Amino acid sequence: MLLAIEDCPGGTLKLADAYQAARLELEQAGIASAPREAGASEAQGELTASLRCDRGVEATLRLRVSGDPSSASRVISLNDANPKDRPRLLGLALAELVRSDWSDLVERSRAPAAGAAKPADAAPSRAPAEAAPSVAASNRSSGGAAGDSGAREPSAAGVGGEPSRLALTADALARWFTAAPAITLGAAFGLERGWFSVGIEGVAGHRTVTRGATNYGLGAATLGAAVLRAVSRRGRLTLGPKVALGGTWATGESSDTGVVASGTGGLYADARIEATGAVRVGSIELGARLSGGRAAGLSLKDDGDVIGATGGWFLGGALGVRW
Repeated sequence: MLLAIEDCPGGTLKLADAYQAARLELEQAGIASAPREAGASEAQGELTASLRCDRGVEATLRLRVSGDPSSASRVISLNDANPKDRPRLLGLALAELVRSDWSDLVERSRAPAAGAAKPADAAPSRAPAEAAPSVAASNRSSGGAAGDSGAREPSAAGVGGEPSRLALTADALARWFTAAPAITLGAAFGLERGWFSVGIEGVAGHRTVTRGATNYGLGAATLGAAVLRAVSRRGRLTLGPKVALGGTWATGESSDTGVVASGTGGLYADARIEATGAVRVGSIELGARLSGGRAAGLSLKDDGDVIGATGGWFLGGALGVRW
């Protein structure tokens, strides 16, 4: 396996330590590694780690296997790790990427090693003893048994979507206030970190009736929490409450030239339960949101019939991206 690690311009890692940690972890998976500059023609793939330090310390991991047009990638956060543990954490994440996404490569790499070991069957007690120094050296690189345990926890979280990572979201919204027959459409943008999220959203609607037409909508800031949260390398599921606070408005147009229509506005607020499901595609997530709750807003009527609303019970859906 050809291995390349690219540090931030300012220097965040000790590259020698990072390469050593990555080689140790790959060896545990039965894979030998060499610098990419070596250009070994017999290499079965290429594994790279590129660090970015503009918003905390993040590493983008990529794996390409020879003869396979597809590739695998992960984004992990090293921001919360102690600087001396970052090489170890990066090595664990690189090895985990190979184990999880290209397990057949691990099996192919282990097969020749198993065949070469057969002549030594006469001394079975020696193999575990020879493996022990590699494991011990791996533990020492992160400060002993206690340090090793501490380093593995953030690695597992980071590969699957580390809780401390700041993520951006953009969604297309559809919301139906059940008091009115029309659906409002809009967009939402947000920031998510771990269990919590903040954002802004807006929707608008239009309704035409015999005596005229009305345009109405709302804009609000939101705050949410994921009470239930399941994250894996393939995606995530969340469920929790969200609240919104902002303003709502409506304008009218009369089809009768003798009638003048005027606009109105007011406070908007809602409380809802929101469920999210997302699938990871490379370094981004594609997902859907479903929500339901109750809002304080406007109820627009024509001759006693509700023709538009931004208040009352509502159901909502969204499709969007997270990165």
